[in-house]
Amino acid sequence: MKSYKDLFIEEEPVKEKEGITFGGVHYDTPKYSEVFYSLTKDILDGVYNEGYTPGELRNMFKKSIRLSYDDLPVSVKKKRSFRKLGDIYVLLNNDVNGYVRTINRIGGLMKKNIEFHTPPVNKSNSPVYK
Repeated sequence: MKSYKDLFIEEEPVKEKEGITFGGVHYDTPKYSEVFYSLTKDILDGVYNEGYTPGELRNMFKKSIRLSYDDLPVSVKKKRSFRKLGDIYVLLNNDVNGYVRTINRIGGLMKKNIEFHTPPVNKSNSPVYK
């Protein structure tokens, strides 16, 4: 007997990947602040199996990591745009351009491939990186 059921069943569209893939690890969230926080944690936890000197870490993260609460800018404290990671502070904000540059810089220094799956957009919904 011939089957007609398949004619009535719609395939679910394939979900587009979100976030980034950094060195083979997929960070599946459209929020770049969460991607950056998770990536920072993974790097410091040794997920990428590479030890870095304090100087290399400072060069990678620059001003996006603060070692004490007192080092946080006043505006960051007021907006609470930081997240504690162990005994350090990771700055979080809405500057998508900054995240893309920082992630690219970290990837370059670590010699890791980076793939941005969902283009980050600014508030006017225009792509902010090329």
